[in-house]
Amino acid sequence: MHQSSDRAVLIEWVALGHSLKVVSSDSRERFCLCLQLLGLTLLRDYNSDEADKLLARNEESMLATFMEIGSPGDLQGFDDRQAYHCIALMRRLLAAVGGQDDDRFQRYFDLQYSNQQNQAICGAMIDVYGIGSIDGTDKEKMREALSKSEVRNGQGINEIEIANYMEICHGVLEHDWVFI
Repeated sequence: MHQSSDRAVLIEWVALGHSLKVVSSDSRERFCLCLQLLGLTLLRDYNSDEADKLLARNEESMLATFMEIGSPGDLQGFDDRQAYHCIALMRRLLAAVGGQDDDRFQRYFDLQYSNQQNQAICGAMIDVYGIGSIDGTDKEKMREALSKSEVRNGQGINEIEIANYMEICHGVLEHDWVFI
């Protein structure tokens, strides 16, 4: 990325971080839980050491990447198109969990990325890497895993919430998600 593009990406990244700070605590929690859900499905084994580390992260830890001021490390090496797509994907997730709809970012959503690639991008934002998919996820095993999430302070999570989070995550990854 060249200097002026770096600055524009940085401005959008800081704006995303600000949006995550000012959104309701419920929306912020749902954002983090959705990222954990997407991360777990990339790992496939919800009882692995990696899964335990992911579930041990609290809200502050989950959001730390988005609060970086300066050059966001997770966008280093991305070209403008990729960086803006990443920001649009995170904005899409934030809007889906109750954050402010900011449809101006959706023009940056790149339809060349598959659902699985979008999921991998979401995972990379929280330092989780794998090749799993949200499709075919065992909802009961996911419920058991997310019930251990530090984001929820160890409070349980019910089947309806899991189904809702899975629907949100699946919708965010899709190409046909449109703001009206």
